[in-house]
Amino acid sequence: MIDQAQKEPVSIEKQGRPVAVILSFDTYYEQLEAIPNEQEKKQALQFLKKWSGRPTPDNIEAPLKGDPRAQAIWDKYTQKA
Repeated sequence: MIDQAQKEPVSIEKQGRPVAVILSFDTYYEQLEAIPNEQEKKQALQFLKKWSGRPTPDNIEAPLKGDPRAQAIWDKYTQKA
């Protein structure tokens, strides 16, 4: 099972119902890094408070111009999985 988990996540079922997953450490660490920490959450909230409305594809560029931190936050939280 450990060897298989090095290649892909392994699902464990109990009575036909999935209850756990075994992952390689690298996959686990990548997933853990994808979770925003408290500082990133605060930065995202401050960034969002700057906007008076929801961003749309038409108005997204204006608030980001000249603010590399805002751009990085936007990129991180809007990237497609």
